[in-house]
Amino acid sequence: AVQQAREAARRTQCKNNLKQLGIALHNYHDTFNCFPPAHIRTQSAIPANNTLTGWRGFSLHSMLLPYIEQTALYTTLDFNSYFDAPQNTVGRRQRLPAFLCPSDTPMSTAETGNNSYPGSMGTNLGQYVNQAFRNGVFRFDVVTRMRDINDGTSNSVALGEQLMGDNNGAAYRAGDVVRGIAFNGNAQRPTQAEVDAYGVACQAGIGNHHSHGGRDWAIGMPAQTLFNTVAVPNWRYPTCQTCVGCGWMDSQGFFPARSRHTGGVQICLADGSVRFVSENVDLNVWQNVGSINGGEVTGDY
Repeated sequence: AVQQAREAARRTQCKNNLKQLGIALHNYHDTFNCFPPAHIRTQSAIPANNTLTGWRGFSLHSMLLPYIEQTALYTTLDFNSYFDAPQNTVGRRQRLPAFLCPSDTPMSTAETGNNSYPGSMGTNLGQYVNQAFRNGVFRFDVVTRMRDINDGTSNSVALGEQLMGDNNGAAYRAGDVVRGIAFNGNAQRPTQAEVDAYGVACQAGIGNHHSHGGRDWAIGMPAQTLFNTVAVPNWRYPTCQTCVGCGWMDSQGFFPARSRHTGGVQICLADGSVRFVSENVDLNVWQNVGSINGGEVTGDY
């Protein structure tokens, strides 16, 4: 009973965290008439070939700092460089309670900022898909405005939860990301059969994984500050990326919402409201919630 009471308190605090982030998103939108982009790349963060491999840009969370009473921290970051430039080391390592679910365990190493609340990329595999497929609230190379959310702000997820890895590659645990599993299905909205088949392949490949999911709130990358709705919350298979060696998740993949709350995850919708979503939600319904402009009828969930 004591443990249940403690978890109930942690879950309530987690809900409050998401509510505050929802307010921050709306205040940002009031200021700039858009939500923050998924990934902010300055000239210093873009390599010579000027492609999306300029992965070292800042996150939407970095843009929200002034709206969660972290203006002083915001002013220490050098946005004219890349997120892990030496001058940003102290700032990006700050752990902010606003970004941490109390039910999860932060990494033991002090050099990590950590993040529990990623933004939704929608029903696609990530930043390298065709731009027309980028149907989440947070997208690479384009910002989202309220008017772009044709499915309704109360029907579209903005923020979810994720588990943090242990920053120790010795053994796989929930929160780690399996690497190098190719996906040959629909990159925009995988079917249930495609999701299941990919999950089996990911489970078989846990020998190649990295353990720093949720390590940095400052970088705009999947499994750090972004997730997708291609698989249901608390998916029974590992979080998984297609790239073999990518250590910062600059890759396509399955990056589902995850939490340590029993039975599901909490989400913040684009209207700022927060609700709990069961891990048994129908996949098609969950993918509808991830899309901002598909014209789908979400239904009950």
